[in-house]
Amino acid sequence: RADFHEVFMAFSTCATTDTLKMMLIPQVIDKLHFLNFEHFLSTYSCHQNDLENIVPFVLVSLALLHFQHVLWGLSWVVSMVITFSMAYRILTTIVYL
Repeated sequence: RADFHEVFMAFSTCATTDTLKMMLIPQVIDKLHFLNFEHFLSTYSCHQNDLENIVPFVLVSLALLHFQHVLWGLSWVVSMVITFSMAYRILTTIVYL
């Protein structure tokens, strides 16, 4: 199992590079607007995509890192409920046949 510090460092690196990219792309868009309209449109659409995806990525990842112990226990309980419900369904099907 990965150490929390290693996971947080990897997350911090990804979040920082994505945030910097999101902040620097508008300057590139301003330069491309005067050069080539096709490059401007493609860069603009990529920037819109970043704005829609990077902020939720950072927020959800921070929440998952914060609540990881709770989520592990919750996922174990959910998996056990699913397993027992499938076993119950199989056993009741066999009994009624």
